Amino acid sequence: MIDLSRGITSATRRYQRELEPSRGVGRQLSGSTLGVIGYGHIGRRLCGIAVAIGMRVLVFDPHITIGPPWLGSAKIARSA
Repeated sequence: MIDLSRGITSATRRYQRELEPSRGVGRQLSGSTLGVIGYGHIGRRLCGIAVAIGMRVLVFDPHITIGPPWLGSAKIARSA
């Protein structure tokens, strides 16, 4: 998420080709919305990171009804 929003990989590739990376590229993740499909091991970790950096989280998993308290105001959907 952070790499995509900040353009880290593309800037690194430009630097390696001895081109100047573009400046001012990227966006703030805090306040953005993240949609997570599946609330297993990876989904839980991803939600934890997203909540910690101030993102709004939407979770879809047909097998859960409520998330953990630290997920806060995350919306949890059971069906499409």
